[in-house]
Amino acid sequence: MELAIASILKENRRTVVTIGPEATLQEAARRMNEERIGSLVVVDDRGEIQGILSERDIMRRFADSEDDSRGIEVRHVMTPKEKLIVGQGRDTVEQLMAVMTRNQVRHIPILSDSEPFRLEGMISIGDLVKARLTDTHAENRLLQDYISGRYPR
Repeated sequence: MELAIASILKENRRTVVTIGPEATLQEAARRMNEERIGSLVVVDDRGEIQGILSERDIMRRFADSEDDSRGIEVRHVMTPKEKLIVGQGRDTVEQLMAVMTRNQVRHIPILSDSEPFRLEGMISIGDLVKARLTDTHAENRLLQDYISGRYPR
């Protein structure tokens, strides 16, 4: 049985950490460090998603820049909503793993399954790997019990 993303979000119960588009890269980097996370969802004053900012976005800006980029606004570095890759609660672990691999992203905002679309959570590749490992271990235990005759009849 394929595990739905909604069940992972329910288990994690983490608040999605957001930042405004006018915040600086230094503020964003501090926030990520404080929260121990790898990305921030960028939202406007109305709470509408404007994009996503990842550690990789910040690193690329610093690597490609001759100037001091700490004061650059997030809006100039983030992946904008037009290019944003999102998932929904009904998506499966396997589906999102494939999307993340194909697009080389490590975090995907999860939106509600129906309009008006709301931000429900954030899924990282680590969350997906953990869910897949848990599922694999459970399946392995069941198979071992079946083979050894301990499986309930």
